[in-house]
Amino acid sequence: MKKLWILVLSLVLGCDQLTKESDQLLPPQETPPSYLSFRVEFPIKELQTGVNRVLPETLFDDAVALKDDKDTLFLKVVRKGELSLNMKGNEVFASIPLDVEAAIKKKVLGITFSNEDSPIAFSGTLRASAQVGLNNNWDMELACQYRSFDLEGMDEFSIMGISFNVQKAVENAIESHTDDLSNVICQAVQSAFNFRDILSNVYSEIQSPLRVAQDPLPLYLYTNPSALNGELLTNKRDTLSLHVEYRSDIQLSPNVKSVKPNALPVRKNPLNTDNRLMLYPDVRISYSDLSSLLSKTLSGKSFEYEGYEINIESADVKPSGQRLQIDLTVSGDVKGKVKVSGVPVLNTDRSMSLSEFKYEIKSDDNLLNMADWLSHQFIEEYLSSQVQIDTKPFFEKLDELIVKGIASTPIKHKLGVRVKFDNIQTYQFRCTEEFIQWIFVVEGSSQLTLKNGLFQ
Repeated sequence: MKKLWILVLSLVLGCDQLTKESDQLLPPQETPPSYLSFRVEFPIKELQTGVNRVLPETLFDDAVALKDDKDTLFLKVVRKGELSLNMKGNEVFASIPLDVEAAIKKKVLGITFSNEDSPIAFSGTLRASAQVGLNNNWDMELACQYRSFDLEGMDEFSIMGISFNVQKAVENAIESHTDDLSNVICQAVQSAFNFRDILSNVYSEIQSPLRVAQDPLPLYLYTNPSALNGELLTNKRDTLSLHVEYRSDIQLSPNVKSVKPNALPVRKNPLNTDNRLMLYPDVRISYSDLSSLLSKTLSGKSFEYEGYEINIESADVKPSGQRLQIDLTVSGDVKGKVKVSGVPVLNTDRSMSLSEFKYEIKSDDNLLNMADWLSHQFIEEYLSSQVQIDTKPFFEKLDELIVKGIASTPIKHKLGVRVKFDNIQTYQFRCTEEFIQWIFVVEGSSQLTLKNGLFQ
């Protein structure tokens, strides 16, 4: 009789606890945008290496009309060494050692003199600078400015006994073509580092569906970016720094769907320049997927207590207000249903289980035979340990997802990315009509480092 009273009391309390939960299902919760703010630093010497790879050997090779268009200067400017770059603030200073060949075709008293077949050779150093900026279309803007062209080793030359001093003619010709000479540097920089193309590829690639985990349930990550802001900073000498601020919705689902990537948005300045990471992954799993998962996990399992054995045949997951209810079909010494309900929580080992755990048993067997089960916490401990989803693989790979887009582009071997998670916890759990919605909040930081050879 004592066991019967324990049984009746347990069933009454269990049913009461289950039925008192609100059976109101809520619409999906609006998820805060995830926020990723980080800085990318480009040492000017790395940019220098890339520019030298694409800088043409010949900077100028043309005929220049001299006074009254009667005389002609044939001028060829070829670089004989590496371009050198230095940076202060947002201004880049460049110098290039050059070889110069000059020839003149001059008409004197109706006679034309020329040394085109044997031009004079001398050397010089071209100096230029450029203000570095980033326009709203994410193109790097370089406002080039000619500084000087220092000539060395220039001598007079003579033709048929007549001496000519070409220095003034060469200087005037160079002065009239300073934009051509200085723009060669800017064009080489833009050719070596097409920032918009690189960023556009990353922005598009990171929106592709990415598989986070395979077991126990495939999960795919989808992003829907809402903003990409950036600003060039000049806080370090000889280093170009770009601070990037990325905002996006992040959703995880076991369903695979096609996605049309958003185009690279217009650049705006970031709200701040802090190195910060704040993610809100939104996990959505249908009740049918949860039922299939738990049935696969628990089907065929059995447990024993004080001589009683129960076999789990299947599992069915449904909402019970803002709780999850799991109906286990059992056989063995107890035949019927074991109903479990609870609120999903994230454990310290990053697995999902049920808190506020409650259960009840409905069986065709004699109620007295179930009294020991209901009066002992063993069954609760066992079921709470079994009714869970191992979400650890997801969290272990979450940091990799942040840079997955970068890793899929041609610069995957050029940028190193480190992400640190300081805190992961539940932000919101909600039962909707079709799925459970579980939103996490992840706080941390990220750092990007430049590897050798970014600028090709």
